[in-house]
Amino acid sequence: MFNPKTAKPGDIYDIDWTTAVGFCRSEKGSTGVFFVGFPNNEVVVLKGSSTVLADMFASIIGNWANIPVAKMVTITFPLDPQFQQIVQQLDLIDKFKPERLQGFHNVMCQIPILSLIEFIPGSEFSTADFRTLLKTDTEDGFNRCKEIGKMITLDVLINNWDRFPIIWDAEEGNLDNIFFTQSSIIGIDQSVTSILENHVEDYLGRVTELLDQIAKFDPKDDQKYPLIVKFRNYILNHHDFRFDIGSNGTRALWQGLLEGILSIIDNVTEEKLYEIYTTFELEVESVFEGMVIGKDKNGRYGLSRVNVPFLGSILNVFIKYKVLFQQRLSENIIVL
Repeated sequence: MFNPKTAKPGDIYDIDWTTAVGFCRSEKGSTGVFFVGFPNNEVVVLKGSSTVLADMFASIIGNWANIPVAKMVTITFPLDPQFQQIVQQLDLIDKFKPERLQGFHNVMCQIPILSLIEFIPGSEFSTADFRTLLKTDTEDGFNRCKEIGKMITLDVLINNWDRFPIIWDAEEGNLDNIFFTQSSIIGIDQSVTSILENHVEDYLGRVTELLDQIAKFDPKDDQKYPLIVKFRNYILNHHDFRFDIGSNGTRALWQGLLEGILSIIDNVTEEKLYEIYTTFELEVESVFEGMVIGKDKNGRYGLSRVNVPFLGSILNVFIKYKVLFQQRLSENIIVL
């Protein structure tokens, strides 16, 4: 249907579904992920997930803060006419392949809110030439390490534990939630995971410990700051990677941590988060009105994972470090 090595991202904001020429299911992922091809080898990604609104929330925050994550929009049944257009066109494309259509219907048509995600042409961490791409004596390699630092700040804000093993208990992350493109890196599959009230203080303590290390970080002795150097040590000691980004890579990552937190402070507010949350609440209620059975009343299609006061408490911790981080960034910024 399409060649992933040469495919181009389609415009997720302006799609004529009647021109779709084929689709296939991703071999990876626990939920339904489909690549849909269009003329000129353009591709978009359709995903059916029970956490779609928590995923969308994460994408919106990342885009607000200029953190490199994949763009996405939601398509809601019965509100959005695109929903039926998608089903009808993919039925038409594969009318002679009932087993594949059945797989599509089993995944997609049981979830009334789909996510439409930009296709990222590139390679996952595990299959990329990361020894070249993260070579930090080059401008591109240094900047990629810096972008990883920015991505970590988003993950810390939304408690997206399934990527980097930084402040979380997991020994390993999922680095395939990073895509290397020709010029940068892009995060995929991020999601908001708010924490139960009786565990919030513990989480805020971990966030504060990370920020303290960022504030005190000495690039000449990075091993003194275990949370900041954790990414370096992780890929150095991991049996699949065995690669050292070096102290220069850690410094780039630290610079990205500073820039990411300051960008979040400047672009994300509790008020804006409540506005998005309210919009999604109305979306869920509209979906429920159009359904007789199968309503996700507990998970609310991922919205139950989003707690704005929890996110606000982390924002408040970030804000306490704003002046100090601005000072550290201005003193230590490096551009190769």
